[in-house]
Amino acid sequence: MSSFVIVGSGNAGLGAALELRRQGFSGRVLLLGAEPHLPYERPPLSKAHLAADGLPMPLLQSADLLAAQRIELRTGCRVEALDTTAARVHFADGGSEPYDQLLLATGGRARTLDPLAGGQHALTLRSYDDALALRARLAAPPGHLVVVGAGVIGLEVAATARGLGWRVTVLEGADRPMARMLTPELSGFMASLHAAAGVELRFGVALQALEPTADGRLGVQSAGGALDADLVVAGIGMQPDTALAAAAGLATDGGIVVDEFGRASAPAVHAAGDAASLWHPRFNRRLRLESWQHAARHGAATARTMLGRSEAYDEVPWSWTDQYDLNLQVLGLPAEADRSLLRGSPADRKFVALHLKKRRLVGATLVNLGREMRPCKALIECGVELDLVRLADPAVSLREYAAHMAATA
Repeated sequence: MSSFVIVGSGNAGLGAALELRRQGFSGRVLLLGAEPHLPYERPPLSKAHLAADGLPMPLLQSADLLAAQRIELRTGCRVEALDTTAARVHFADGGSEPYDQLLLATGGRARTLDPLAGGQHALTLRSYDDALALRARLAAPPGHLVVVGAGVIGLEVAATARGLGWRVTVLEGADRPMARMLTPELSGFMASLHAAAGVELRFGVALQALEPTADGRLGVQSAGGALDADLVVAGIGMQPDTALAAAAGLATDGGIVVDEFGRASAPAVHAAGDAASLWHPRFNRRLRLESWQHAARHGAATARTMLGRSEAYDEVPWSWTDQYDLNLQVLGLPAEADRSLLRGSPADRKFVALHLKKRRLVGATLVNLGREMRPCKALIECGVELDLVRLADPAVSLREYAAHMAATA
């Protein structure tokens, strides 16, 4: 009986395991998770699970459903080494398992503020246990929270903490928030949103040191001056977990290198999700993507490759965040655009920014207009030159225009 082994029980790993069964694979599916928990959702950890006590773990699948799918899950199982010649995975406890096909869905780890000091005052947010620890601190009488990093996680934590009554300062080394995800204009919109909510934002500020103070707080030293904080959270992104792959001799380049089918550089080895650096045929270059949707869909697509049903993965990247009463969704690669068109008004907190390169839509940013996500995605997928006058006209339905362009492409 064939044995397919999946290292990593997050969204990508579980998505692959479920897809194997959907495609009729009857062999063994062994899903290995380093954490002691059942597979769970990460997006709620920086929002609902910080704002309220007693919420159940946001599971992706129950133990009963996994058993019904004949997916063998091992929690608290750390893979120590891969032997791609003998086709075996070796565990930290000395055991090992053979594989016929192997998927690395190892995800990543939160970047920390080390080697700076800080001890228990400086927290990160990546795992469910991280969220519980941070929630316990935020449930205390509100004080001063310093968030290091103005990316998605940092700003979600800032928004949640403000809702709980904390005074919040955000330090960011770049000159604007969410710089990897948003155009400068949209970054300015998000900065205004947080400023209006009472968050102090300091840009172009590098953290220098964290030092305990005599009163039990934490002194935050930066190029922008000194602050005293009751709590410091690092929201400085994640580090893809490539150590296992690199030690086994697999190619890595800011992630585990895979082709458009999810195949890594050793026979019968694949990678998917946050840890994978994939060749993306739609954008004709290598990308490493971090989002809930990408992890699930890339995992499923790579599972089909493991079954010999290779299909190039060319999904349009999509990510989202909820901050205060605002839902922001980003499609494609806005940073590649040479111009943007706006439909709607930022003052109303309801608009779509369409990002174009040579009259082709390469990205879209949607604020409280999630219903426009599908037509924007369709226009990106068309890859054709668009009528900019019609595109900018709010009287023209994006849904109807996208359907027309798809039919004529």
